[in-house]
Amino acid sequence: MRWMLGCLLGLVVVLWSATPAAACSLAVPTLDGLAQQADLIVVATVTQSEGNHALFTVDTLIKGNVASEPFSVLDHTIDYDAMCKPILGLGNRFAEGSTWVLFLGPNQFDGPAVWQPISFGNYSSLDVDEDEVRYFEQNQEIRQPLADLVSTLTNYSLAGAPTATVLPVDQTAEPKVQPNISMPTATPEPVLPATETTAEQASVLPWVLVGIGVLAGVGALVGWRRSQR
Repeated sequence: MRWMLGCLLGLVVVLWSATPAAACSLAVPTLDGLAQQADLIVVATVTQSEGNHALFTVDTLIKGNVASEPFSVLDHTIDYDAMCKPILGLGNRFAEGSTWVLFLGPNQFDGPAVWQPISFGNYSSLDVDEDEVRYFEQNQEIRQPLADLVSTLTNYSLAGAPTATVLPVDQTAEPKVQPNISMPTATPEPVLPATETTAEQASVLPWVLVGIGVLAGVGALVGWRRSQR
C-alpha cells in the first residue's frame, strides 16, 4: 500500500515539474514564416559591437526599410521562460566583420538597440560563411548559396506583404518601438509559432494532470482493497 502511494506522489511531482516546459514547447520556424513575421529582412555586416547591441550596415535589403546606417540590433539570442515569456539569451552574438541574414522586429528590451531578432535561438539570424548560409528546415540542415536564399526570401516577402520601400530623401521610417521593459526580466508578448500552447493553458494544465493522477491513485486503491477480500 505504501509503495503505491509513494509512486502516486512521485508521478504527481514529475508531472508538476515537467508541465511548464512541455507547455512552452516551441516549433522550429520556417523561412516562409519568418519572412511573413519580420518587419525587416536584410543581409548585413557588423561594423561595431557595443555592449548589448551591434551596429550593422546593409548589404542587401530584402524587406522593410532602414532610416539610417549603421542600424543597431540587440546582440543577444531570445529565449523563453517557463511561462512562455521572452528573456535575453546568449550575448556577444555578432562578431565585428561578420555577415548575417537577419529577420528583425522592433526591440522590446531595455537598451539602445532599435531592432531585435524575431524568433528564439538562432533561427532568425543566419550566419553567412563564404557566400553560403546554413539553416534548418523540418529538422534537416540545409546549406544554400546566399544569392539563392535572397531570391527565395524575396519571393516569400512578395507573397505576404510589400517589400522594401524607397523613401524620399527628407523622410525617414523607424519601427514602432514598444515601451521598453527592464532587462533581463522583460515580459513582452512573445512572437510565437501558431502551434504552441499559450501561457494561460500552461497555468491550468498542471492542475488537470494532478487531478488525473489523484483519480488514478484512488482507483488503484479501491481495486487493491477489493482484491484483498
